Amino acid sequence: GEADRARRMLRAGLRDCSAGERVEGAGGGGGGGGDDGLLLSWAALELGEGRLAQAQQLLERARAAGGGGGGRTHQLQAVLLARQGLGADARAALREGLRAAPGHAPLHTLLGSMLDAD
Repeated sequence: GEADRARRMLRAGLRDCSAGERVEGAGGGGGGGGDDGLLLSWAALELGEGRLAQAQQLLERARAAGGGGGGRTHQLQAVLLARQGLGADARAALREGLRAAPGHAPLHTLLGSMLDAD
């Protein structure tokens, strides 16, 4: 279906980013080109589909590709933790994300929602 088509597109995008990085040359890059953004998008897709283990693996790959400090990474990690029933850990991930990326509005919204639910 649509999710499988999206996965194929994301896989192709990752291949293209990796190939482009090899063509431009190794050494001077900033940590994975567009890989981290594609991996985060893919992790969000897997979260939406309820595939939590796959989402966790993709988040870990995004961090390794240089996407570990942004608000979106913390946002997705918090959603993953909440879906796993780990509300306290999810709130901690959100607070950490707010320190790292205070301007990332979805972190504020998500934290407010979680605190309202308690």
